[in-house]
Amino acid sequence: MKRKSFNAFMIGLIMCMVLAGCGGSADNSISDKLQSAGEKAASEADGEDDEKADDKDDAGDKEKPERRKKKKKDEPGKDIEITDISWNHSDEAGYYPDNTEVYFKLSNGDTVTKEIPFPTFVEGMDKLDMDDDGKDEILINQYFANTAGEYSIVYIYKLLDGEVEEIFPGNDIPELKDEFVNTEVVYTETRYLLDVTTYEKDGADVSEKYHAMLMWNDGSWVANDKAYKEEDEEGTIPEYFEYVKAPDGYANLRTGPGTEYDVICQIPNGGELEVYREDATSKSGKKWLKVAYYREADNEDGYEWLTGWIAESQLQE
Repeated sequence: MKRKSFNAFMIGLIMCMVLAGCGGSADNSISDKLQSAGEKAASEADGEDDEKADDKDDAGDKEKPERRKKKKKDEPGKDIEITDISWNHSDEAGYYPDNTEVYFKLSNGDTVTKEIPFPTFVEGMDKLDMDDDGKDEILINQYFANTAGEYSIVYIYKLLDGEVEEIFPGNDIPELKDEFVNTEVVYTETRYLLDVTTYEKDGADVSEKYHAMLMWNDGSWVANDKAYKEEDEEGTIPEYFEYVKAPDGYANLRTGPGTEYDVICQIPNGGELEVYREDATSKSGKKWLKVAYYREADNEDGYEWLTGWIAESQLQE
């Protein structure tokens, strides 16, 4: 009897333990489900936050091109100008040990240095519209003399979108590469050209090696044989005579065909002119003639010839 009671007690105890274990598993399962649901909710919330953040990023990306566009309107270089020009070889000292440097000071505070591979004396500079675009280029004029002769060296620079660019003929004409080039700026056919010459020496004899008239055309220098021929054969032959008859009592003889060019002298009414075969039309549409004017001068000859341009409207009809 006692044995049966003990067995019953043990069976009951074991069942209680089993039931307790099952209850623990059920609680753990519910807890796991709650935890999983919580993690899922948190994950979804994080996803929403990420989507909102992505939306903000997308909005930011949409705004950035607009800001870039505003900057594009203000393209750097558009309003930049050259405020000062200087160089290192200003004293006539023959041949320098180092190359010539030209310094361009810009309106934005920057200074651009350009090197010329000719270490020679800089005589000065000019501002001329060499490419016929209505804007002046910078011409740096150098001088050098040796046993082969005297050289006038011209280096030309152009300001384009805030950048100083060199447009030296030697970059485009093979015959001028690595040569000392004697260069003269001439005006013919209504625009400026470069008359360039190189020389070669054979003992004591010096001869011309290359000679051409160069014109800046579509971003490069080209030989203009037609202009050279006209200047040689026609530009120096007077065709007829004319007399000044201007409303103001005198007419201005200018360096080029237009009132924007410098005045060489004033010729009074009745002044006789030799008119050349070359004429031009100015930007205002007026016709100009290339002429030569003879006048007295304070020199050993007592006279001089002046060549320039005069408006046809200032001459006798």
